[in-house]
Amino acid sequence: MSVYVVRHAKAGRSTAWAGPDSLRPLSGAGRRQAKRLVDVLAGAQVGLVLSSPSARCCATVEPLARDRGLVVQLESDLAENAMPEAAAALLQALVDQDAVVCTHGDLIQAVLERLVLDGLPINGELRWEKGSIWVLEAVGTAFVSGQYLPPPRR
Repeated sequence: MSVYVVRHAKAGRSTAWAGPDSLRPLSGAGRRQAKRLVDVLAGAQVGLVLSSPSARCCATVEPLARDRGLVVQLESDLAENAMPEAAAALLQALVDQDAVVCTHGDLIQAVLERLVLDGLPINGELRWEKGSIWVLEAVGTAFVSGQYLPPPRR
């Protein structure tokens, strides 16, 4: 089983956005990254798509969910500045299914650092660029490896 942890695609600059940050949309480049996510995960068996309630996270995984005939399920434990322990527990609860989870850099950093400290082998260094994906492979009830996929370009 695999859990695909996606950092939201590129969003418009927060300094140029007058509304609530949770409503800040994807930029043009971010919308293109979101569409490319469908191609990047074309061979993946995905039965569940979870997202932070922020507009930029939802918009990142919406094309993939639509392509798979799924509904994006909003999850407050994936929101920006949410408790890392809650996000980690949510990921742990997904070890027995193939799922896509879209969240923010702060949570990805905290959760991955914890997993690595607990012994998770990863390919290379910890990174979480906008639009990137961490593929967490699970066997039984544990994650056994993490692979970084850089953000889709173009």
